[in-house]
Amino acid sequence: MTKKTAATKADRVAVARLVLDGLAHGEPLENVLGRLRPFADYRFPFPGDVLTEIAAGALDVAGATRATPLSLSDVAERHLPEWTVSGNTARQKHRAAFQAAIALHGGIIVDYQETAGWWQIQDYTFHAFDAAVVLIRVAADHTGRSVRSVCEEIAARCGEP
Repeated sequence: MTKKTAATKADRVAVARLVLDGLAHGEPLENVLGRLRPFADYRFPFPGDVLTEIAAGALDVAGATRATPLSLSDVAERHLPEWTVSGNTARQKHRAAFQAAIALHGGIIVDYQETAGWWQIQDYTFHAFDAAVVLIRVAADHTGRSVRSVCEEIAARCGEP
C-alpha cells in the first residue's frame, strides 16, 4: 500500500480557493466537486476537513449563536434540491458532515477518525462538500446576501485573497 501524501498549507488554500471561487461564480456543483479529485490521494481527512471549515465559516457568516439560533430542519431539501440524500447510510454520513461543521463552529475540535475514519467507502469529502454548499446557501438566505458575497466573506475570514 502506498503512503498517502499529507496536505500542505498550499494544498489547503488551493482547496478552499477552488471551492469558494466555484460556488461564488455559480459553477455547476458537479464541476466544483470534480476539481477536488486530484486531492483524493491525500491523507484522510483532507480535503474534507477544509470543506468542514468552510461550512463552519458559513455558520459564522449567518450569525448562528446560542443567542441567535438558526434552524437547520430540512435544510438540505430546501437549499440543495438538485441533490437528494437517500438510504440510511447516506443519511447518517450526511448528518455526520453537518454535525462536524456545527461542532467546529461551536469551538469543538472535530475527531475526523471517530466521525468518518471507519467508513468502508471513504466519501467524507463528498458529504462535507454537500454540507458546505448547503450552509453557504443558508447563510446567504439568512442574511439576505448573495452566495458570492458569503463565499467572499468566508475567504476573507480564512485569509484568502
